[in-house]
Amino acid sequence: FVDDQSNHDFWRKIHGVADSDIWSLRQKMKKRLLDYIKTKIRTDFTKRHLSPRFIFDTINRINEKALVVGFARRFATYKRAYLLFHDLEKLDQLVNHADRPVVFLFAGKAHPADGQGQELIKKIVEISLQPRFLGKIIFLENYNMSLASYLVQGVDVWLNTPTRPLEASGTSGMKANFNGGLNFSVLDGWWAEGHIEGAGWSLPEEQTYENNDFQNELDAQLIYDTFEQEILPTYFKRTEAGVPTEWVQRIKLMLAEIAPEFSMKRMLDEYHAKFYGKLAARHRTVRSDSFSVARSQAAWKRRVVAAWDGISIVNKQVFDSSNRAVPLGDNFDATISVYLNGLSKEDIGIEWIFGKRNIHGKMETRLTRKMDSTHFENGVATFSCAIQMNLAGVYEYGFRIFPSNLNLPHRQDFGLVKWI
Repeated sequence: FVDDQSNHDFWRKIHGVADSDIWSLRQKMKKRLLDYIKTKIRTDFTKRHLSPRFIFDTINRINEKALVVGFARRFATYKRAYLLFHDLEKLDQLVNHADRPVVFLFAGKAHPADGQGQELIKKIVEISLQPRFLGKIIFLENYNMSLASYLVQGVDVWLNTPTRPLEASGTSGMKANFNGGLNFSVLDGWWAEGHIEGAGWSLPEEQTYENNDFQNELDAQLIYDTFEQEILPTYFKRTEAGVPTEWVQRIKLMLAEIAPEFSMKRMLDEYHAKFYGKLAARHRTVRSDSFSVARSQAAWKRRVVAAWDGISIVNKQVFDSSNRAVPLGDNFDATISVYLNGLSKEDIGIEWIFGKRNIHGKMETRLTRKMDSTHFENGVATFSCAIQMNLAGVYEYGFRIFPSNLNLPHRQDFGLVKWI
């Protein structure tokens, strides 16, 4: 397993581990987290000169049998830590349920120049000190690597609520994932790739409203409903032995199918397959026979650059779509003859690009098709292509010429393009 961590078969052996063993280990990890938090609260509150009675009251209200939810990250406003506090009455009912208690742990720092982020932390701290939220909503000061380690190991659920589509990755959620903590996140960043049904929870990837206030209200309600109707019933549904079997099955599924896709070994495998291995092969090819390939390629590039501006269209035959539409299922044909200014037909390629404008007027590429070379005479190459129209709607199209050579490692290695 240590040497082959990207092999799913090793991870899937988690299904053979007894539910009670996984649950027992998770409880030990959570107790370790809560013991650390109680010590930290005692130290931090004493430094703030809060009364001993208030300190002990807060610590004693932390329920070790509660579902523990973690939200810890940089307090930028797009992370939307405020969503949970959209409806304090709903939040009150959630954390103070007699049979299904919840503890929310918040931690993080705002940039010194981010006044809004600092105000958000202040607001959360103030709410956490209200009697009804004491020991239920906890803001942990001085977020650092040590505190983060306890959190990602001990929480039951890792909560992430970024504004779509601004989440770059979400590595904290990956860390919780590897420690058996289930994720509940907007389908953005890593969770858009990692989430599978039955191994965590999600908020939709699509933004329903352009109005941010409406979207925030909708997402807040979805968060409350998901906790009330799905997360909490699953967590507190226990066997006679006190094990939440359905919850543990979600942990197993997450570790078997999601975790191996986000290990460092999987990343290195992918880098090797897509980049390092290809670069090594390319290196050997270029160096072979006293760099003959490199010299030949350099000479070809000089020849293409010298001829490029002289390339011109001799003839272009394309269906006149301005007069009538192309019926669905029919072919859309194009034939283009190009004067190559001394180049051969193998030195260039022509692509046919179809695009459609989105609601903001921005062109989005929907189809790219390389045209076939059919004829070459007197320095003129002819290319043709037929595309069957299978999608309805209004599309725009264009053609572009690009240099072509089997020894190019990729198209961007030689950045010439001519739109026609």
